[in-house]
Amino acid sequence: MAEWATHGALMIAAWLGFAATGVLLPTYFRGDFPGKKILNKDLWFAGHWLLMNLALLFTVISFIVIYNYEGWKQEKNNHSALGLFVCILAFVQPLAAAFRPGPTSEWRPAFNWIHWAVGNLILFLAYYNSFLGLGRVGSSQGIYLLGFFVVFNVFVHFAIQVLYFFLRIRKIVDGCFCPPMITLSGAIPINYSPDSPSQKLEKNLAAGEETDTNRVAPSATFNLSALKNQGGIGDLARKGLLVLHFIVAWGVVIALGIIITK
Repeated sequence: MAEWATHGALMIAAWLGFAATGVLLPTYFRGDFPGKKILNKDLWFAGHWLLMNLALLFTVISFIVIYNYEGWKQEKNNHSALGLFVCILAFVQPLAAAFRPGPTSEWRPAFNWIHWAVGNLILFLAYYNSFLGLGRVGSSQGIYLLGFFVVFNVFVHFAIQVLYFFLRIRKIVDGCFCPPMITLSGAIPINYSPDSPSQKLEKNLAAGEETDTNRVAPSATFNLSALKNQGGIGDLARKGLLVLHFIVAWGVVIALGIIITK
């Protein structure tokens, strides 16, 4: 039983404590912390890389613990088979990322979307398999607590999207205002010419100047100082949600660890 508890606690830490927050960083925070780097990598990327590799490490250790204890054991609820599938995908993700196309490649947008989709699929399967594992040990408290976290995780994703749309925190693209998740993934080509309207607008924002934005977004007129202020409030709220998510995740990890090891 101690081995089962160790296996479960490590998997919960991997996917709730590390991976759930690690997925948020490239999805919503690519444009944040400009100029701040760790080992010559953007801060958001370094954070994503660290969290996801910790998730992979904990997953591998957890798999070794349970395999050494009872070997391969096919179960009625397919917990073992699904767990092995998740482990394989967890290995494939970073390997695929190591061979990703360059930033200017025409294939980069497709890679970004596939990497994002597969990453979220792995996370979903890990959550589902955690429910199966908790069901195996008959922990109704654990199932409810995990359910709470899954709902909270979805809420954080939704709340950040709401901030983007309703607080008008947008990535400025030539000709339109588009959600950052789309533009930064490469789904919409961004022209970074120094003379492009978006670059001029960003320079004006940085200088605190008032400019008619009809040239950039004909369908809407924005007061740039108001947009800048909304961006500041929205950035604070987004980063607050990120920190809150990490704290709640580890609170749930600790609580589930206590429940599992009873």
